[in-house]
Amino acid sequence: MRADRTLEEVILEIGKMDDSHIMACTKGEYELLLKQLSFNKLKNVNKRRCIDGFKHELNSWTPDQWTNAIAGETGEACNFAKKLNRLLNGIKGNKPEDLDYEILKVKLGKELADVVIYCDLTATSLGLNLSDLIIQKFNEKSDEIESDIKL
Repeated sequence: MRADRTLEEVILEIGKMDDSHIMACTKGEYELLLKQLSFNKLKNVNKRRCIDGFKHELNSWTPDQWTNAIAGETGEACNFAKKLNRLLNGIKGNKPEDLDYEILKVKLGKELADVVIYCDLTATSLGLNLSDLIIQKFNEKSDEIESDIKL
């Protein structure tokens, strides 16, 4: 890769690389590559952590148990969004530890990450690939609204 590339150009280029191109990366570009998350990487690591780390086989929960876990994390995300709304609109009700906008934003983000993690585990437990499902659904919606923006 050229040394004068912007970060955005490097990220786009890495997404298109095969193994031989990856081996030609500079150390900095390779470190950036390692930090890139893909849904397939999440699926593989998430499944392994569930089984090896939590000692929880994916098929030991039914789909409703997985989606209830998603709902629980979604509820926690909604709670932080409510607290952010209170701060933004000067509404009383937040506890003293919930008065920092930036901290609440990060907490909301972490709950959203939990939602994605559980969505991935749910799909994997059903033999589905979340990455493929997202691409398909995104493109279906693009077709529906007559947009040429697709994954």
